[in-house]
Amino acid sequence: MVEEHILASDFPETLQTLQEIFQKSGFTRFERLYLDPLNTTQLLCFFKG
Repeated sequence: MVEEHILASDFPETLQTLQEIFQKSGFTRFERLYLDPLNTTQLLCFFKG
């Protein structure tokens, strides 16, 4: 049920869009700490300096 909703209705930002946002915000790099098997959820860590 949740997977069906995500695939049909939930369109998160692309990695490219997130990179543009973090660079404009002064972050210098990021690291993906987690990506679920369905490629629907990820945990990113952003670094400054």
